[in-house]
Amino acid sequence: MPRIICSLFVVVALSCNPPPPSYKFDEPPLKEKGPFKMTVRIGEKVISVAFRGADFRIYGKTGDGPALLSDPDRDAIARMMDQIASDYSIEGKTAKGVLSLLRSWPPNLPLAMERDGARIRMIHPESKAAIELSLQDNATLGAVLTQEPRELPPEFAFTSSFPTAVGVQSVQPALHSTSLCDKQWKMHTGNYPIGKTFTHLVHDQQCFGRCGMGCAGIPNNAYTQACFNHDGCVDARGYLDFYCDIIFGAAVPDYTLAPGC
Repeated sequence: MPRIICSLFVVVALSCNPPPPSYKFDEPPLKEKGPFKMTVRIGEKVISVAFRGADFRIYGKTGDGPALLSDPDRDAIARMMDQIASDYSIEGKTAKGVLSLLRSWPPNLPLAMERDGARIRMIHPESKAAIELSLQDNATLGAVLTQEPRELPPEFAFTSSFPTAVGVQSVQPALHSTSLCDKQWKMHTGNYPIGKTFTHLVHDQQCFGRCGMGCAGIPNNAYTQACFNHDGCVDARGYLDFYCDIIFGAAVPDYTLAPGC
């Protein structure tokens, strides 16, 4: 009898251990910056990621609803990035961009977001309601929010299958994020919601304007207007501010599309 109890204990213990963090491409990119779909698993969290150009959908689930990313999750993502650091294939570069994006994901922002042209849908981090917002493209300041987001009807629900088909080209006007490679170590102007502008040095000692956490992020070392705007918002309003979450949504595509500096 003691031997049976021990065996049962081992089985239960093994079944409770979460699987190691991993990712796989469900539809790999066939060319650099091409459309793709991938799944990232971190413990019990399953994150579906799909991109076509600047349009995307990201949904991470755990239990019955969208997941949040914790500090241990970010550590697990960093370890995955280290494991593929020397992989410069198309899939390797794409995977590192997505993992850097997830590592940079605000801890208060649920993993439920999609973008169709200038329109972004996401979950409000405080009310937990689904909201939709429209950003306007400004040639100098990048994506600009001019109106408060609107709450979507209660029957609207984010799932792993978003209404936007990533395989279909968006009919919405596209947003463009300008590379700031030629602005490094120069003063530059950005914006954050609503109607605030700021001036800051691009690529200072804290790598201001770089897409990714601190000075270590995506492999091509991208500096863009959208990531610059997000850093400016965080600097003024704080990392967990809702309006900074909105600007982060505008910067998401830069993690896989922006050119390196």
